[in-house]
Amino acid sequence: MSTNALPQSVLPAPAARREADARRATAARERLREAPDDTDALFELADAHARMGRHDDARSAHRALLRADGRYADLRAPVEKQCATSFIGQFDSVDCPVCGDHHANMVWVGNISGQVRTWGHLDPVREWVECTSCETLRVQAPPSEAALQRWHRARSHEHSPTSAPNLREFDAAMAERNHELDVLEQVGFGIAWLDDPDAHEPRLLEVGCGWGSLIAAARWRGISAAGVGTNAQTAWARATLDLPCVAADLDHGIRPEHLPDGSFDIIVLRSPLDRAEAPLAVLQAAARRLSPDGVLVLQLELHDHPVRRVQGYDAPGWSRPERRVFFGRDTLEVALARTHLRSERIQEVRDASSGTSLLFVRHDDLHDLMGAE
Repeated sequence: MSTNALPQSVLPAPAARREADARRATAARERLREAPDDTDALFELADAHARMGRHDDARSAHRALLRADGRYADLRAPVEKQCATSFIGQFDSVDCPVCGDHHANMVWVGNISGQVRTWGHLDPVREWVECTSCETLRVQAPPSEAALQRWHRARSHEHSPTSAPNLREFDAAMAERNHELDVLEQVGFGIAWLDDPDAHEPRLLEVGCGWGSLIAAARWRGISAAGVGTNAQTAWARATLDLPCVAADLDHGIRPEHLPDGSFDIIVLRSPLDRAEAPLAVLQAAARRLSPDGVLVLQLELHDHPVRRVQGYDAPGWSRPERRVFFGRDTLEVALARTHLRSERIQEVRDASSGTSLLFVRHDDLHDLMGAE
């Protein structure tokens, strides 16, 4: 029940694949004529229609599946836990979080429960749309905050919390963060601040600091660093390494109020911007706190990465319940420009899923100069 459809902007499917999808749709319709209650055939028809670009027909078929068979509300559920009835409601549609336009074109529709458990708290039928104004991809109707809270609680009951690292693991994590700090010194400050006795100690803020490996590595280098993370992780970082980390609820997306007041030379947003309800407001909050020559680092999964483009909507990242928007390089630049920021460098995160990247961002001085004129 997986798909190999490709996100918009990639090479079109070859003619042979389009013909195969058409044959699948025809075969599924013939099966349904003989057995109208054949839900497997209905799923085949929904999937084939989505691949053929017949998204309205695919959506109708997926909705019919939910009414006919509760299994399709949570496909990854064990057989003994599958529901007899299913989630058949829908969440509210939202406007583009980048430009505010409500007009959009549907680019794919599918059942996310083939990738993630829903526990009956999420609408398994997800529609991905592209904004007609800025071309940003987003979820047409993301889960409500209350639904996500129920989903998180259900997941926490079946999954053990991540345990704290031992010191060997933490040391390895610090080595990776030291590599990031090397890059930051190259693009941000060089080593001039080390040689100037009157220079202030560089200030670093990391939101989504995990167990504190970047904070520890930065402070060891003489950088004044602080972090914002989850309760368990920040408690361990404070108790074990005496790191200045504070807790915040980042599970449902980063918000402007998660960034403490102050001026920082380096701001690292490790908590994904694509889960934020208002990503531009988060960028604006970061820009206000970023020193004039500071560097903002965004960690994001970019959907236009070559491997992601080949994976298409099969990539698990498309189905994550918390994700609301899907940035590519071009659409992220649109969001940055709207907050008077610009990217300067990009690099992939080692030992992470394909497309997970660090973007190094600065104030757009040229934009400010042109505005002043």
